[in-house]
Amino acid sequence: KQWYQRRVRGASHSFSFFIARIKVLVLNQYFLCSSHKVTSTVYFCSFFILFYFLFYQIMGASGSKEDFAELASATRLDEADMKELLKTFKSMANKEGHLTKQQLKEAISKVYGGEDSSFSAALFNLFDRDGSKTIDFKEFVLAYGFLTNKSLEDVMDISFRVLDLNGDGVVSRGELRAVIAMNARIKKYIDFKREKPLDSLILSPLETTTLNAEADKIFDQLDIDKNNEVSKEELIRITSTNEDLKRRLTSLLIKDEGISFMMKK
Repeated sequence: KQWYQRRVRGASHSFSFFIARIKVLVLNQYFLCSSHKVTSTVYFCSFFILFYFLFYQIMGASGSKEDFAELASATRLDEADMKELLKTFKSMANKEGHLTKQQLKEAISKVYGGEDSSFSAALFNLFDRDGSKTIDFKEFVLAYGFLTNKSLEDVMDISFRVLDLNGDGVVSRGELRAVIAMNARIKKYIDFKREKPLDSLILSPLETTTLNAEADKIFDQLDIDKNNEVSKEELIRITSTNEDLKRRLTSLLIKDEGISFMMKK
């Protein structure tokens, strides 16, 4: 008992270190059981406890009832949704239980038959709530809760994250143009019944000119201090008194396509 307690107390919250500890614990437990002729039942019970800890670490939470109660309350998702999301997340995530930007790009390319850099950046920023450049399962679930209108998060805060494609803390004219053009390509993809690869859908020069003009008009409204970049404070300030602009920016959040991607089998 003391042997087990010493090792559990020394376990790290870091997933990679956690894996190493699992290996040590299992091997030590095996040799301990062998040397003291402990029954196989005791060994496998100990292994099951370790596997239980590992499962909850993969889910991106500490495994406590409070963590999962908080997640369920924030998203208001049912068990079926959670199982599907876990299935999708595990199919994309690395062995540490996280999803990187490159892995998300590869998953998008597989689903859509091609990769759109603006789409992958916008979707990644929507997921990456803490700016850590990786996505855990909790962030994945919370993003789904927002996309399905089941969470009460501030839509403009999330809109800013989506528009800030390179994550530098401001939105440029080029980023706004790119997000609006990306939405137009996604619409084409849907219009073609998802049969054409996403990266094969090219906007015509006229379409590009029209979309850029719309983006520039919106950008000029948002750029209060006229320094050619939009801060989160500027975006929130303007949209708090302009409902039409707020609705237009909200429409750029690729909600339907985000939901579709997250629930792919």
